[in-house]
Amino acid sequence: MPTSMLKWVRWGLALVLVLALLTAASATDVQRATAQAVPTDGIVCTTNANNTFTLTTSTGYIGMSDDNTVFMWGYALSGQPFQHPSPVLCVNQGATVTVILQNTLAEDVSIIFPGQENVLANGAPAVPQFDGGGNLTSLTNVAPANGGTVTYSFVANRPGTFIYQSGTDSERQVRMGLFGALLVRPT
Repeated sequence: MPTSMLKWVRWGLALVLVLALLTAASATDVQRATAQAVPTDGIVCTTNANNTFTLTTSTGYIGMSDDNTVFMWGYALSGQPFQHPSPVLCVNQGATVTVILQNTLAEDVSIIFPGQENVLANGAPAVPQFDGGGNLTSLTNVAPANGGTVTYSFVANRPGTFIYQSGTDSERQVRMGLFGALLVRPT
């Protein structure tokens, strides 16, 4: 009888030791997870204390699954290299958002913000652009080619995930990579 009792005590102590080790390892993993750097893939929110984002058009290459590379355009944060897709801009509902577009490409570009209302371009209501013959050239005010800028602003009234994209020669420029996401968090 004492031998079987001793056997159960040993098993109990071994079980307690294993549980203690697992708990310690789990706590270390939690500490390690909270100390990790910002992820480099997945949704990485670009935030700014005053909700002002300076985006610059840029060019670069992306790798395809068949090991080919494709020349692309994109909006990048000012001073940052080309990225595809463009940055995810994250703001809170009710925030006044300002996006400054700096164009380095050899053609006019713009940004439209579907789902956002009362967008201003350089302080005036954003309006479609037409050429001298009355033909639509852009859905909104443009940043002229080779160094032009335009500043857009709006109040992010509705929470949700929205796209921002070029409103100039959209069929071509969006396919070339001039698009990104706007994430409006509910308050």
